[in-house]
Amino acid sequence: MIVNCAAYSRGCRIADIPLDQVGEWAARDGHFVWIGLFEPSEEEMRLVQAELGLHDLAVEDAHRAHQRPKLEEYGDGLFVVLRTVLWNTEKRSFERGETHVFVGPRYVVSIRHGETGSYTPVRGRCEATPGHLALGPGFVLYAIMDFVVDHYFTVIEHIEERVSKLEEGIFGAARPQRDVAQRIYELKRRLIQIKRRSPLWSMCATG
Repeated sequence: MIVNCAAYSRGCRIADIPLDQVGEWAARDGHFVWIGLFEPSEEEMRLVQAELGLHDLAVEDAHRAHQRPKLEEYGDGLFVVLRTVLWNTEKRSFERGETHVFVGPRYVVSIRHGETGSYTPVRGRCEATPGHLALGPGFVLYAIMDFVVDHYFTVIEHIEERVSKLEEGIFGAARPQRDVAQRIYELKRRLIQIKRRSPLWSMCATG
């Protein structure tokens, strides 16, 4: 599904454009395009590839979820895989997803899989600071990654809060429940898993 497709120049959004015109707009001096997709069809991915000249291997990866976090270089472009996590307030649990990002000198293509949440706030913040957005696709990638990491902090804070309450139950109650230690172990195991999914941890781990 095409969520958003727009052309930018000098930090300003100048046009909403159809997918089959992104190559034309990206070729204009001083312009770049930003495409947002959610679980796109193979046809949509092939159209984006044809318009922007994306690498076959990266497109194949981007069409499928369950990729490991990575950053790969293809010519003058990058392909980035980010594991995402969101805190579901109603269910009081976290939900996992993936975001794949193609970044080149004149384009950004973000592809969401699963429960990533909308990136509309990211686009809004970027467009509200044209001085930063004028820096181009590199700034957009930074903004997306910053948004993803912020959600990790929120989930980690919720889990740490739950661990703290359970520990209070152990040391504060006269007769602590037998399953409290097991629940703490499970929460701490989840916390480690989430930290390892974080883009910052993954990039540090891979050098």
